Amino acid sequence: MTITSLKIDQFRCFTSWSSELHPTLNVIVGQNGSGKTSVLESIYYLAYGKSFRHRSAQAIIQEQQAHLTIQANCTSQTETCHIAIRKTQENSSTIREDGDKVNRISQLSYRPAVCYLDSDLHRLYNRQSSERRKILDWGAFHYCEQYAKDWRNFQRILKQRNAALIDAYSIKDTQVWDRQLSVAAQLVHEHRTTYFQSIRPYFEEALIALCHFKEGITLDYHPGWDTSQCFEQQLSESFSRDKLGKITHLGPQRGDFSLKYDNKKISERRSQGEQKILLYTLRMAQILLLLEQKPTPLIVLIDDIIAEIDISRQKKLLGFLKNLPVQLLVTCTNFQHLHNEIEAPSQQIITLD
Repeated sequence: MTITSLKIDQFRCFTSWSSELHPTLNVIVGQNGSGKTSVLESIYYLAYGKSFRHRSAQAIIQEQQAHLTIQANCTSQTETCHIAIRKTQENSSTIREDGDKVNRISQLSYRPAVCYLDSDLHRLYNRQSSERRKILDWGAFHYCEQYAKDWRNFQRILKQRNAALIDAYSIKDTQVWDRQLSVAAQLVHEHRTTYFQSIRPYFEEALIALCHFKEGITLDYHPGWDTSQCFEQQLSESFSRDKLGKITHLGPQRGDFSLKYDNKKISERRSQGEQKILLYTLRMAQILLLLEQKPTPLIVLIDDIIAEIDISRQKKLLGFLKNLPVQLLVTCTNFQHLHNEIEAPSQQIITLD
């Protein structure tokens, strides 16, 4: 099933905007500030009920408007449906499918996986471990249905332990949470370990297809604590430091992964464009694994696809994506270099003024 048409009202810079969408490839062309990223953001919001840029509803609802609305018509070979989401300034949401009210987005009959690739993906990767964890968690979430439940349970217990640290006088005051956190952390770690083991062959496949410097590239997962030792004991030993900082320093919330070239950070050894294509390669591996695992409807959103990537790699990336059974939306300011690669009818090109 794919999105065949999209309509957004009072969303970001759009008072009202609509367009038909192609089931395979859509190129959104426009100058900076024309709303290209906002179109991608609306589709992401439709799938997850949140923005990839802001948590606050006020940030995405058009100024001086009471609410936003996002609507989409979706179709497959055998069925169609209409989905609408309304979000108010007071942060209340109304979700409807074919006119019927739905309590939450997870209950929609059509809920695609959406993979968003930020134009600054490589800079975000280098800047913060939290951005790297988003990549890791997106993959694990779609790979294992139990992951989301176990991750939420871990976060709940972590919040309780952090609260207990504020008033704790001794290790005994947090021991009950240490035991529970240890069990919950192990479950999250097992999910992430399994996911990383599963993604490696797909990463190698994507490296061969997209990178000319594949030799020397390593991908490693870092759990957030020494998994060769008892985690509960490590929490006890970290009590004084945790108490001082009023936060738990060890655990999956500090989990991470690294991409290295010749055992050095990629930011130290490769150009900006090469770093970006390497992060794209990792995301392509996630997509390949997801498509292989289950027939999930998948939408791939790529913002400013040509920025900092040379023409040769642009063509390789787009050629790779065109061969995948996904609905693809990419944005760019200059369509000239991509024109020959698309070989598209006019409805695949969406121009924003």
